[in-house]
Amino acid sequence: MGMVDIDNAREGMISVEDVLNKQGNVLLKKGTILTKALIGKLKSLRISGVCVKNAEENNNTDNTSPEVSTQLEELEHRFSDVMGNAIMEELMAAIKEYIEEKGGSNGTY
Repeated sequence: MGMVDIDNAREGMISVEDVLNKQGNVLLKKGTILTKALIGKLKSLRISGVCVKNAEENNNTDNTSPEVSTQLEELEHRFSDVMGNAIMEELMAAIKEYIEEKGGSNGTY
C-alpha cells in the first residue's frame, strides 16, 4: 500500500482508501479500480494523490485484460454523471465486480 502522485497513477491501480475532496465528500470509494477517465477527473478536481494497493505491483496492469479495462472504463464513463449518489455508486460497484469476475468473456454486462 502506498500513496501515488496523481500524475503517476495508472489504469488498473486499486484505491485502498476513500478519496475525499476538501469538504470531506467522497470522490472515489475504497476498492475502486482506476481508469483513465477517473484519473483525469481526479486531476481536474486538483486531487494530488491516491493511496493504492501495492503501488509497485500495480504499475504493471497486465493482470487486467484490455477487454476488461475497456469495459471498466466505459462503465466509469456511463456512471460519471451520477457519482455522489450512494445507490448508483453501489450499483456501479456491483457491475464492476461482475465484469471482473466474468473477465470480459462475452463483452457485455
